[in-house]
Amino acid sequence: MDQDGEAPCLRAALATLARHTDTPDLAYAAIWEGWSGTTPAPEAPRLHLPERTMLLFTGPVESLRDAPAVAWETLGTTYQEPHLVWPQDQAWCLACEVDEEIEFTVGCDDEAAEALERALPNGVRRVPYGAPAPLYREPT
Repeated sequence: MDQDGEAPCLRAALATLARHTDTPDLAYAAIWEGWSGTTPAPEAPRLHLPERTMLLFTGPVESLRDAPAVAWETLGTTYQEPHLVWPQDQAWCLACEVDEEIEFTVGCDDEAAEALERALPNGVRRVPYGAPAPLYREPT
C-alpha cells in the first residue's frame, strides 16, 4: 500500500491486463456487498457466489480498480480494491485476496503472465494450474 492506502500494484496489473484482452472497454468487477460494513450497499445487479453475494459493475478494465469507491461514493476518502475483475471475453480473471498476505491472484495465459512479470518485477509468482497456490510470501 502507498501513503494513500492504495495498492499501486493493482493499478499496474490492470493496465497490463487491459492489453491482453479483446474487450478492454467492457469488463466486470464484483465487490462483496458487505465490504463497507456500515454503509448500505448501492443498487447493483447481484452475483451469488458460495459464502458471498457480490455486487456486479461494468466499465473499462482500468477504471474498475476504483469500482468500490465509486459505488459507495467514497472516491478520494477510502480505498478498497474490487474482489474480482475480468473482461467480457474472459481472457483472464483477477481476484483480490481478503485474508491473505498475497495482494491478488490472476488466472491468465502465459503471454499475460510474462507481461505481468515485466510490469511487476519480483512481484509475480507463477503456480501451475491445479497446484496449490502459496498463501504467504517466502522470506527473501
